[in-house]
Amino acid sequence: EELRSHSFHKINNGFDGVSFGGCKLGIRGALNPEILHLFKSGHCEWIFDGFVFSLSGNATDHLPTIGKYIVNMNRGQSDRQFPSLGSFRDGIIKPKGTNLRGHEKHERLFMMYLMLCCS
Repeated sequence: EELRSHSFHKINNGFDGVSFGGCKLGIRGALNPEILHLFKSGHCEWIFDGFVFSLSGNATDHLPTIGKYIVNMNRGQSDRQFPSLGSFRDGIIKPKGTNLRGHEKHERLFMMYLMLCCS
C-alpha cells in the first residue's frame, strides 16, 4: 500500500493480491528491472558522470577533440553490432540542458571506451 501511494497512476493490476513467494512488493518485486531506465538511462549516465568528474580540468578539455576525431574516423560505420557514434560529432560532452536518449547514453559509454583505448 505504501508503494502505491508513491505511484503516479494507481492501477488495479490483475496480479495484485497474488503471492509471489512472500515478496511484499508483488509483481513489481518479482520481475527484472527494465533495461531502458535501469541500465541505459541509469547506470550508463552514472558511469559517465563519475568518469568525467574524476578527470582533471586539462584532461576534460581534450575530450571534445578526441571525440570528434573518433567520430570522423568512423563516419562510414556500417557494422550494426557496435553502437552508432554519429550523435557525438560535436563532442562527447553535450551542453547543459541537452537531453540524451537512452541509446545515446549507451553509445556515449562506448565512445568513452574508444577514447580510453586511443590514449
